[in-house]
Amino acid sequence: MNFSFWKHHPVADQTGRRLAEQTIDFQHQHELDIVKLTPAGTWLAACYGLEDAWRGDVLGRREITCALITHPDDWYALTDFGQGIPRMLNEQLLAAQLTRSACSNRPVYATVFSPISQAIQLAGLDQVLDHWQNYPTQLMAGLNQLTQNLCFVLEEFSKLAIQGIYYVVQHACSGGLPLAEHRQLSELGDRLCLTEATRLFTDVIVHLHGQDIYVPLDPLPSALRLHYTACPDGLPAGLGNLSSHQLLLPGIPTDVLIHCQSLDMRQVLARYYPLEITSNSPHLMGECVLPLDFPVTQIELWKQAAKLSR
Repeated sequence: MNFSFWKHHPVADQTGRRLAEQTIDFQHQHELDIVKLTPAGTWLAACYGLEDAWRGDVLGRREITCALITHPDDWYALTDFGQGIPRMLNEQLLAAQLTRSACSNRPVYATVFSPISQAIQLAGLDQVLDHWQNYPTQLMAGLNQLTQNLCFVLEEFSKLAIQGIYYVVQHACSGGLPLAEHRQLSELGDRLCLTEATRLFTDVIVHLHGQDIYVPLDPLPSALRLHYTACPDGLPAGLGNLSSHQLLLPGIPTDVLIHCQSLDMRQVLARYYPLEITSNSPHLMGECVLPLDFPVTQIELWKQAAKLSR
């Protein structure tokens, strides 16, 4: 079975050249089946001026130091990328170009975040919900600009001949946006962006982040693949109504990846990747990024177990 893991690269992820170097080194060390550029999770929000910092998080995530959107009318002030490419986007394009050149024997994926995920980073979840209820005109103006800009970003990445997009949806889960609100907002942003992504790229992976997830679009574009935290022996409840033709990429929970002993790995793979879910194309992945201190030896043991499995 195929095999791919990825990590954040804090500090290095602030420049394209260093992000590419770290990504290429990780790829050359482990010979993964896909090469995923894993920038800071806030990189698109930073294009609008969001301030963040890495403060030692074990996964390499950066903390937002203050919200950029503090008033409903702030949504009108979001930058149009078509009028000038932000520095952080240029850095990501450079990282993609360098990585594609160095890893030409494997598909390279750029990572982007849904318009709603970006909006919540810029304003905070509570404020987005408040603005949707009380200032929908302003919020929709902001989401329209975020959507337009993400389509621009996808077009720019496509010029570099990378093969895939890893499209992150961060709040379609318990503790995130309520399902009804998320579906209304996704119809206005995600559908357009995902349609554009599937037009431009060979493969689009949608990552549903978190626990107790749900699908924010119904129906989903048929060409994409869903990545999510796997449950042993079956689908999460929130994915129970998916079409039987939907392509799925279960990701093994991080604690299982860390603690599983080598003798048990093939049995674990059989439980998390049953034939009825993964068909004949299983792909070992984590549920999200690996911890920064995840042992290299454990990665190699999982790689060996994957290669020995169907």
